[in-house]
Amino acid sequence: MNILKIYHVQEEYIKFLRKYDDKVTIIKEHGKPRPYVGIVYEINGFKYFAPFSSPEKDDDGNLTEDYKKCFSRNSNPTYEKIEELKYGTIQINNMIPVPETELIYFEIDNIEDKNYRTILKDQFVYCDNNKERILNKANKLYKMVTVFKQPHFVGLSCRFKLLEQKCKEYEYAKRIEKQALEEALATKE
Repeated sequence: MNILKIYHVQEEYIKFLRKYDDKVTIIKEHGKPRPYVGIVYEINGFKYFAPFSSPEKDDDGNLTEDYKKCFSRNSNPTYEKIEELKYGTIQINNMIPVPETELIYFEIDNIEDKNYRTILKDQFVYCDNNKERILNKANKLYKMVTVFKQPHFVGLSCRFKLLEQKCKEYEYAKRIEKQALEEALATKE
């Protein structure tokens, strides 16, 4: 398996998907959108992006009790704890199909906030060292939602099949838009 890379997703694409599924998350920090950062792997012929979540800590820097309770089960396929929550989670249930054109390679070293940069580096190392397990969890959850339609997991997860359809529609619309622009430019010459 290749080394994983960290990406973020174009905000326009996230907003497009949210029209069809409100489980597509928009991450905000202090009221402002923050880059939607995570890892990408392939499922069902689509590039799927799974977002990271940062750990929730109290004023003393310890994980909050609510946060620990929320992620108390080890075998839950909807998320992957990163170093027992020390560095947050991978929100597998919030994974979304993304066209290659909407993925932006995320350069961790360009992050000014030293604490956030450290968390991202630790998340990356964990993901790369555990990529097979993460991919197995993602495939398992995908099947539980799309094939077996287990109500509990369907209720917690994005609507994968619908989002795959919308991903194709988005790609098609972008291709048509690009062709129209190229034709317009060609006629001006």
